[in-house]
Amino acid sequence: MSNKKSPIPSSLDFYYIKTEQYRVFHVDGMFGGVSPSGKIFADLFVQKIPLPQIMKHKIAVDGKVGEEVKNKRVGKEGVVRVVEAGLIMDIDTAISFRDWLSAKINIVRKGP
Repeated sequence: MSNKKSPIPSSLDFYYIKTEQYRVFHVDGMFGGVSPSGKIFADLFVQKIPLPQIMKHKIAVDGKVGEEVKNKRVGKEGVVRVVEAGLIMDIDTAISFRDWLSAKINIVRKGP
């Protein structure tokens, strides 16, 4: 058995492979905090107006859907925040993420 240590390479290739579940999400905001285990978490959401549960429309004599009957909508009022994904990371990853995001913000602010 050899006591020689493997030399540390001077560079290493990293391959990015997308899973079948890979998606791009639009993000309007986030909500989160610190977990009981000390991890930082953020749920990412998109904001929109709520879809009505029921809308009533008039029916024309030819059977086509006509205009909406006023004051007959049923549904939620306010703003819906649809949570698309959650992120959980340790402090070192959170710091790297912050630094990466700050660098991208600086690029955008400087413009083309």
